[in-house]
Amino acid sequence: MRRMLTCLMTAACLIATASLAHAAPGIAMRWDQCYGDGGVSNKNFACDTNAGSETLVLSFKPPADLDQVNGNEIHVDLQAPGSTVPSWWQFKNTGTCRVTSLSVNSTASPNAVACLDEFAGNATSGIGSYNIGFGSANAVHIVIAEAVPTSALVTLTADQEYFALNIVIDHRKTVGTGACSGCVTPMCLLFNGLKITRGGEGLDVSLGTPFAPNSFAAGWQGGSPNLYYEPETISHLLIFQGWYLQGCGLPTPARNQTWGAIKSLYR
Repeated sequence: MRRMLTCLMTAACLIATASLAHAAPGIAMRWDQCYGDGGVSNKNFACDTNAGSETLVLSFKPPADLDQVNGNEIHVDLQAPGSTVPSWWQFKNTGTCRVTSLSVNSTASPNAVACLDEFAGNATSGIGSYNIGFGSANAVHIVIAEAVPTSALVTLTADQEYFALNIVIDHRKTVGTGACSGCVTPMCLLFNGLKITRGGEGLDVSLGTPFAPNSFAAGWQGGSPNLYYEPETISHLLIFQGWYLQGCGLPTPARNQTWGAIKSLYR
């Protein structure tokens, strides 16, 4: 009897271990590299040059093996801690301060190891809309499309992390004549949802949850995303699972203060 109990306990432990090892499907967004390749959740930039750029890398893990995959529909939210979107973050639309400083591409990093290139370099991508003032004056909603020709359809494997897309933000008009204000402002970003398209009715697969804790959120200059959840039945447009940016917290600086300075706050 004791031997049987030991066997049952061992089997239960093995099952639990297997469940823990089985990663959850979902999405991720990190600066510089994919989540699995060490991408970082926050990007600090000195805002002292017009040269160069910063890259947000979007990735995902499918919930099952999927064949006939031909593209992605991607949704990203951005929010400022203040009442409006800073000029430095106003892109694409006619009359914005940095109209040409936002782009996307489907070129995976040559240094990627954990994150596989979903479309093996065959995809093309573009920004469908950059909606400033989406929901509130300090928010932006971005819609991006990515696709491959019918001759380059792919099959995805469950739980493998795949590179989806790069969002590139260049440094133009950061300093000097004509510079746009707001580069130093903390910002919060959320990879709000990804639809894996498969070219047939009922075959598309939507992902809107992180595959690791907060893997779908990122910050700029220390911005701390405040997230909330609403049921999918009342979510707006094509935003999946009801995750939203409720606000963007400011970073808390570490400062050494004298006792006299602290007491002065209460006088």
